[in-house]
Amino acid sequence: MCFEDKTRQPGSQAYWPDQGCFTTQRLEWAGVFSTLDRFKQEAGQFFQLCVTNHFHQAMAPKAA
Repeated sequence: MCFEDKTRQPGSQAYWPDQGCFTTQRLEWAGVFSTLDRFKQEAGQFFQLCVTNHFHQAMAPKAA
């Protein structure tokens, strides 16, 4: 993914949480979706762990 943030000042902090999900196990077709569901759950947990109070404030949250 490539993007340019024109609002960010050069030299300011940037955040890029990254996680890879994979398996080395051979899967039968019936097990593919349960494995993908597990990856989705793990990715959500990873993102929640990444969003510290400092990171949350850096994202400049706005009231709904």
